Amino acid sequence: MPTWSIVGANLATPTTPKMLKRLLFLIVILLTAGFFLNSSVLEGSASVQAINFHESIESYADHEKLEVVKNELGIKTTVLHSVPEGILRYNGESELNLATLPEAEDDLRKVTRENLDYYYFCSINPESNSILQDWQECEREGAKGLKLYNGYSYAHSRSLDDEALWPLYQLLQQEGVPIMMPVNVSLFQGELQSVLTSFPNLNIICSHYCSSAKNLGRLRSLMDTHKNLYLDTSWGHVEFAKDGLLRLTDQHDLFKIFHIDYQDRIVFATNVVVTSYEGKDENFLMNLYSDYLKMYTGKDFYSSKMDPNLLLRGLDLPRRAQQKILWRNAEALLN
Repeated sequence: MPTWSIVGANLATPTTPKMLKRLLFLIVILLTAGFFLNSSVLEGSASVQAINFHESIESYADHEKLEVVKNELGIKTTVLHSVPEGILRYNGESELNLATLPEAEDDLRKVTRENLDYYYFCSINPESNSILQDWQECEREGAKGLKLYNGYSYAHSRSLDDEALWPLYQLLQQEGVPIMMPVNVSLFQGELQSVLTSFPNLNIICSHYCSSAKNLGRLRSLMDTHKNLYLDTSWGHVEFAKDGLLRLTDQHDLFKIFHIDYQDRIVFATNVVVTSYEGKDENFLMNLYSDYLKMYTGKDFYSSKMDPNLLLRGLDLPRRAQQKILWRNAEALLN
């Protein structure tokens, strides 16, 4: 008995079961081919979809360099974090002055107002006597999250778990706002864990692999204990980036397994701090970002564009893990 085809809404064309089987077989072939094509594009192309969750600029003009690079490489969104003037030229001789943070917000607000594909995380002085009002002002200006710098040893004027900060943490937890925390875990692990435990629904992104890439056992313990702890992949200064990517290469298998195990709580980031000095032009950024992206999308050895004498190797992550790290996790945190 003939059946009737609904393909193309042509209800007048009879088909046999044999023809229907052929049609279904063709559909399966096309879907399979599309999957592998999409997978190969993600792995092999210089342009991949990504959200850079952590980058900083010295001034408004520096975002124009980022714009060229992100369009070329397929970085669809960049999250800018304000940086105090003192950290741009920090010489290690004195404690960082966080009181300069409010002035640093103006350029970020201007960038995000004029460009829909940029967001920003506000930074506030943890010693401020009006810390809740400071955050509420940032929120009114469109901040998507908060960054606190007092996890650095040279900016540790107030401990991370100081009770004066608890009303802020409570408010952010209630509002579902994430915090970026660079933390020297060797010194302040107890403080970080105190905050993570006291506010279990507050998502905290600990930048630079939580300064623990040299101690994966400690990092695994933190990630297993605190389900609200996230990591970003940034290394900071270019020399730190070279060392970090080389570490991922030298311990390839360990880091591949680590990224697969915690693929739901790692976000792609660079945070090289784009400035008008140090030669951080478009070419510099293109090379740096390309090396970062290949680490998380590739599987083979590749010559570093930052340093041709440096041989790196992609982590060979499953496609789903790539997507989560490159943009899905970031998208969830931002929304």
